[in-house]
Amino acid sequence: LSSKLQAIAWKRFTFEAEGEAFAGNTQVIRLRFPMNDIWNLPVAAHEFGHFLASQIRLPKDAVILANVLGSADDVTKDKHWYYLQEFFADAVATYALGLAYGYTCLLVRFNPVRAWSETDLLHPPDAWRAELILQILDRMNREPDTEGQFAGPAEKLREFWSASLVAAGRST
Repeated sequence: LSSKLQAIAWKRFTFEAEGEAFAGNTQVIRLRFPMNDIWNLPVAAHEFGHFLASQIRLPKDAVILANVLGSADDVTKDKHWYYLQEFFADAVATYALGLAYGYTCLLVRFNPVRAWSETDLLHPPDAWRAELILQILDRMNREPDTEGQFAGPAEKLREFWSASLVAAGRST
């Protein structure tokens, strides 16, 4: 992913750890160990999205916008800031990997039982993230260079997620 970006070079490394994380101070990506199957691999693109968010630099006269995604020291990091970071990383991973990231999240990682629950102040509810991923896939399906390529699989993914929510007794 990094080699495709000429303006931003990621010259760090990824290693296995207790859980996924991006360390902003070292720019190291950690992936959950043990990685039992290929379904965990797309999470690397999500963590790379956190790196990209940390590289966003805005002009000084746009300080209000810097508080949205920027990583400056004077940024107030509240729940909304962390949620936007997660949404941005989800968007990067979805645009980079398409359905592979959607499958990983909606089939394996996101929990329909706690779909609408705020489990911590760092991650938005799974249902919000699922909707973002599905909306991006819909958008990619309408883009001239990928028009129609995501329609069937993305619709099946949406149906699966909706059925999972219903089976868990959660609203869709």
